Parts: sequence; structure tokens; C-alpha cells
Amino acid sequence: MSKTQNNIFFTKASEIKDEFSFEKEIGGEIIFKEDQNDYMFEGIASSYGNADVYGDIFLEGSLDEALGKSVAIMPNHSWDITKAIGSGILSKEGKKIHVKGEFIKDDEISEKIVKLKKAKVPLKLSIGGKILESKIVQKNGKSYRGIVKAEIYEVSVVFRGANPTASITKNDSEGDGEMTLEQILKTMGITPEQHETMKKNAKGFEDILNAIKKSLEVENFKKNEEENLTLEATIKSVTTEELETMKKTHNEEMKKMDTAIKNMQKAFTGTESAEKAEVKKYLTELDSYIKTGIVGEMIKKSLNTDPSSGGVLLPTNETMEIIKEIMEFSPVVGMAKRYSITKGNSRKIRVKVKGTNNAASQAEGEAAGDKSGSTYKYLTMNVAKITDSQEITQEMIDDSVFGALNEVLEDSRENIAEIVSDRVWNGVISDDQAIEGIYTNATVTGAAQETIAAEVVTWEDMMNMIYGMDKNIRKRSSFLVSTDLLSTMRKWKDNNGQPLYVAPLTAGEPGMFGGYKVVEDTTMDDVEAGKHPAFFGDMKKFYAFLDRKGMTVERDRNADKDIWETYLRTRLGGNVRQASQGKLLKVKAAS
Repeated sequence: MSKTQNNIFFTKASEIKDEFSFEKEIGGEIIFKEDQNDYMFEGIASSYGNADVYGDIFLEGSLDEALGKSVAIMPNHSWDITKAIGSGILSKEGKKIHVKGEFIKDDEISEKIVKLKKAKVPLKLSIGGKILESKIVQKNGKSYRGIVKAEIYEVSVVFRGANPTASITKNDSEGDGEMTLEQILKTMGITPEQHETMKKNAKGFEDILNAIKKSLEVENFKKNEEENLTLEATIKSVTTEELETMKKTHNEEMKKMDTAIKNMQKAFTGTESAEKAEVKKYLTELDSYIKTGIVGEMIKKSLNTDPSSGGVLLPTNETMEIIKEIMEFSPVVGMAKRYSITKGNSRKIRVKVKGTNNAASQAEGEAAGDKSGSTYKYLTMNVAKITDSQEITQEMIDDSVFGALNEVLEDSRENIAEIVSDRVWNGVISDDQAIEGIYTNATVTGAAQETIAAEVVTWEDMMNMIYGMDKNIRKRSSFLVSTDLLSTMRKWKDNNGQPLYVAPLTAGEPGMFGGYKVVEDTTMDDVEAGKHPAFFGDMKKFYAFLDRKGMTVERDRNADKDIWETYLRTRLGGNVRQASQGKLLKVKAAS
């Protein structure tokens, strides 16, 4: 596919779906306010509902996902992040997408743009990004491409944008008055001969724009449609392998760009905060500790926090990443009520058993009725150690670029998340294990609803779970189902052939059944006799999860194998909190 193929529907062939990037001029006015310094600016990056000279209309909401995000400010869509001249934040006012940002000081191009602004030279804006979804729309008897959804990666300062009214204005407090054309050209370092050449180029640009406008006339629509079909055939001829290669390359470039933008933003805000610098230094010491066993000064200070924890304490941000991984892997942990402790191995939590509602009418001057009340019990939750061991060879240690800490933490996060996800369903409380399995709680399994038929789950079973639950609990409830059952639910249809299960628009998001969310949990039982492949209830009230802060990493030499063993330890616990807040579905055994 040629990167420069054009028609009225696609600025570039590479805009198909969400695979590739595009550069799209949507100019808007930039305003430099009186109370801002020379390098600050605010302006219009784009607007909804207006047709530009390229035949595109950004439909309402198409750029909303970019709001609040930071983008690079570039000169002329260079798409070379090392040439960025600033950064800005996107926001929305009415139908306009605004950008507010700052140019980099002491940068040659930035300084030139600030100088042009002071000289009252009209400048334009243009955005770069990718189009995710588009459709053909009609407006005033003409056909346009309506952009339904797009992403913005950068905003460029350009000579001319697609919006003919867009311009950069200056701060009223700057300069001593209007400058003549000769003064402007002199400030810009442009000779009269160069100016004449620029005027000729501008005339050629106008001719191109007029040709594009003409191509958008209704009588040419059929011809353009035929060209689009030809382009579509060309796109379809590309093999899946080629597309995957292109997508992989594109994603890698986008990651590099994102990293570069973050680094650039860090440069704008000055040096790293003292807290971040401390964490960075601590992580460097941890990596050195895993490789060499040397305990740095920052590590020595951390050992005073909790001697019983053993090993070297991980910083808070790393322990939060481990908890996050567990919550993402296990829907139960992600949805459950979470508690944390900083020392000891247990915590008592208050759980409501039942309550009385005695709210009533009251005559003026008369005493109120009986007081409302609730009955509570205390549930003791405990944590126990979960340890993951990783081996690092001497060759890895000798490799200076091998990030020992990152490798250990990445693998251990996955392993711990997997075992916790299994234990919240199948765990048995013991001296060395503090996570109670939902399937091992006799109260919960004893109250499980049985399926109508043997060794099968039907849509009636799921509906019975909904209406078998108290209405006050029902309104906060959702389904958790096994992968096997979810596959079955996707096949259920009504008498008109319409699916009873509503699949999500985005992969990984919950679907819907009977108006309630359906979340897949890969560690639940399959649909087999006597098993429990479905849960319905309010998981936040049903189950509680406890963690103790202060995860640690240790190392130990195994001379026989010439390796170093590292141990990552965390302390976790979990319990059924209120069994009445949820219900299991049990597959009926064959008679």
C-alpha cells in the first residue's frame, strides 16, 4: 500500500481501521494572552461539525477520548520526537477542541516561532494522529467523510492549515505596533527573491485546494466511489502476515513516541520530584542487591520498618503493582472489599448480619417510634505468606544490561496472581494458608441454587438466580461465570433468533445478561455435574481481601547449580464476608 494514496474518503490508505497513523490538517486559532509569558499559548486544535477543504468532518465526540491528555507540539508534522518544540493539554469548549501548552525555551525552532508571533506573522495549527472509524455523510448537497472516532498524537505549527480562518495572534502587550511587510520578511530572514518563490508556491497550493474542492461535487461522487472500491480491493490484497508486521512496527513506533513524550514532559516540569528520585535510587539499589548481594544505604534504612518481614522491602509503588496484577487476574479480588494492615497478621472487621427499619410517621409533639437497629458480628481476617522463587544464572548477573529486579518482579507478579485467583475459589484455611475458597465455604455451597436439568445450564437457571436474590442485593449485583459457561451463554437466543447474552463492544469488557454485567473468571468450575460455574451477587459485600504492606525480596546462593535464587514474599488473606450477599449455581447431577 502506498503511503500517499488519496481519495475523498481516506486521506491516506493507511487510515483503514486503527492500524496506521495519519497527518491531518484541521487548523485553528492560537491565542497568546497578555498575562502569559512569551512561550505559553492557548488555542483551537480542531472543531466538530465543520467541513474542511479536504472533504472531512469531525463528528461530535470523535476526539473526546483525547481530552485531558498531553500531546507533543511539532513543527510541520516532522513526526521526529527529537524535533518537538513543546507540549500541550487538550480540552473541549462547546464544539471546539482547545490546546493549552508551552514552547521549549532556547530551542532554535521554538525561538523562531515566538519571534514570528511577535512580528504578527499569521501561523496555523494542524493535528496528527490516527482515524479509528469513519462513514460517508451528506451536507449541503455534498458528500464528505464523517470521522466518527480518532486519536490525536501531536499538534503542529504549520504555514497553512485546512481551516482558512485559523491564525496565531500575538499578546497585545508585545511589540510596539504594526510592522511592515519588509520588516516581517527581514525578521524572518527572507529575501525578496525568496518571497516571490513563496508566493508562487502558495498559488500552486491554492490550485491544489480548488481541485480537491471540485472533486467533492455531487456529480463526481460516483467516480470517487469507484476509486474507493479500487483502493479497498488493494487493501484487501494485503496478506494477514503483512498487516501483522505493519501493525507490530507501528505499535513499536508509537511506544517509542509515547516514551519520548513522557520524557519531554518531565523536562518541562523541571527535575524529577524528590520522592521519585528516591524511589528510582532505591530500585537501582534493589537491582544491585539481587545481582551482588550488596545492601545499599537506602535499603539499610528500610529494614527498620518491620524486622519480622525478612528480606529487603520493596517500595510502595512496586507492591501496588503486585496487588494490581492480582486484581486484574482475579475478578473476585478486583470486585471484593479490600483491607490493608501495616503490621501483625490479622484484622477484625465488622459485618452487618441483619437490621430493622422502624422509620414511621410522627404526630407533632408526640414521641418518635422505636429506633431502627442493626445486628453486627466481627470477622477475623488473617494473612499468610505467599512466596515465589526465581532462579538467576551467573551469566545473567554478568550481563550488565540484564535487569534482574524487573525480571524477578514481572514473573513473580504473574505467578502470585495466578495462585491467589485459584485460592479465592478453592482455598482451604490452614496454618500456612489464609485465603478462604468460596467453593469451600459450607454456608455458600449449602445455599447454592441447583440447575433445572442435569449436567447443563440454561438461561432459565440464570434468570432464577436473578429473581431468587433479594431485590436490595440484586440492584448491586453482577454475574461471574466460568469460561465454559460463558461460551454456552453466547449461543442462547430468543424465539426471534436474537441473542440473550449481549456481547461487549470491546474485548475484555463485561457482557450483559438480563440487564446485569457478566464477568468471565477462568479459575471457576466448568459446567460439570456437581460443580459451580456461576455466581450472582454483590461481590464487594460478599467477599473481603486483606493484604499486609511490606512485600520483600531475598536472595540465596545455590553453589551446586551455580545460580542465585530470589524469593519474593507477600502476605495475603481472604474470607467470605457476608454469604447472604451472593449465590452460587450448582450443576445438577444425573439421576
